[in-house]
Amino acid sequence: MGIDFSLIAGFVSLGLIFIAGPAVIFIVFARRGAL
Repeated sequence: MGIDFSLIAGFVSLGLIFIAGPAVIFIVFARRGAL
């Protein structure tokens, strides 16, 4: 089909970074605030 799996993996990794990055930071500060 001519699908570039490396390109798809790149977009997926970028998406995970943009989504998980702030989420992890929020969880860390939330736990510190709760403790």
